[in-house]
Amino acid sequence: MSTETVYEYIIRYALEHQVLPRQKKIAEDLFLSKSAVQYHLRKLERQGYLVFDEEKQYIITELVYRKVGDQPSEQRQRTGL
Repeated sequence: MSTETVYEYIIRYALEHQVLPRQKKIAEDLFLSKSAVQYHLRKLERQGYLVFDEEKQYIITELVYRKVGDQPSEQRQRTGL
């Protein structure tokens, strides 16, 4: 499974439920292990797509809407659902 697929799932989930999914929910719905989810979340964070809580608990606190592949400096919209 690609990181882009995980990102797209998070966006769909957020739009449908008006809340950002927890790591456990992502793993269950995408049939991934916890470590696989953490890998993708860390990658998305490094690329500027997600912001996590200050204690790095991998609870998503902010989602950055932009096309996968856009450079971090490009205009983007943030939400703190």
